Amino acid sequence: MMKNKPYPDVPEKQLRLMSALAGLQPSSLGHHLEDSLPADIKLMTPASLCLGTAVTVYQPTNDSTPVHMAIELLTPGDVLVIDRAASQRVACVGEMVATAAKLKGAKGIVVNGLITDLEQVSTLAIPVFARGCSVITTRALYSPGAQLGESVTIGGIEIKTGDIIFGDANGLLSIDPLDPRIWEVIELSVKDEIFEKEAMFELQHGTSLASLNGVDRERFFRDVHKSPVF
Repeated sequence: MMKNKPYPDVPEKQLRLMSALAGLQPSSLGHHLEDSLPADIKLMTPASLCLGTAVTVYQPTNDSTPVHMAIELLTPGDVLVIDRAASQRVACVGEMVATAAKLKGAKGIVVNGLITDLEQVSTLAIPVFARGCSVITTRALYSPGAQLGESVTIGGIEIKTGDIIFGDANGLLSIDPLDPRIWEVIELSVKDEIFEKEAMFELQHGTSLASLNGVDRERFFRDVHKSPVF
C-alpha cells in the first residue's frame, strides 16, 4: 500500500534544514553524531554529494515493480532509499531506474543492496550508494511483501520518508527534520569548519596538531599511555 509522506506540514523546516546543510561537509556533522548508515553502503558513482528528502521502499523480494512505483512518488529534491532486506545477490537499480529517478529530479539513490549497469549509471551525474554490483537483476514478479513510504531500518538506523539524507564519499547520515537537536549540531559544525580553516593555516606554518586541538600532553601520558615514549 502506498503511503503519503509523513511530513506534509513541515516543508519549510525541511527546506530550511537542507539550506543549512548545503553549506557544510557531512563529516563536520559526524564530529558530533554517533550513528550513520553502514560503512559498506558505499558511493558507486563520480557524483558524490547527496542531499534531499527520503522516499523509502522496502523491497524484500526480487520483484522490480515496487521500485518502479516508488519512482512515481519522487518529486524534485528527493532521495530514493531502497531496503533490499536480506537479498544481497540481485540488483534492483540500473541505468533505467537511475535515469528515471534523475528525470524526476531526485538528488540521489541509496540501496541497501546491489546495483547494475555501473558504467552507465556513473555517467548520469546522480550520486548512487550501494553495497556492490551484480549482473543478476530484479524483474516484474508482483510478489507480496513490498512497502512504499513506510520506515525502513538499515544497519540499525531508522529512515522515514521525509527524513533528510545527507552524505558524500565518506558516508551517509539520516536526519529527522523535526529533531531540534540537529540545529545545535549544525551550529557546532559551522564553528568547526571555521576553526579548521584557521587551523590548517597554523598547521602548515609549524603549529603541532596536538596543540591546535588542545590535547593535554600530561593527561595523555597519565590516563592513556602511561609509559612515555619521549
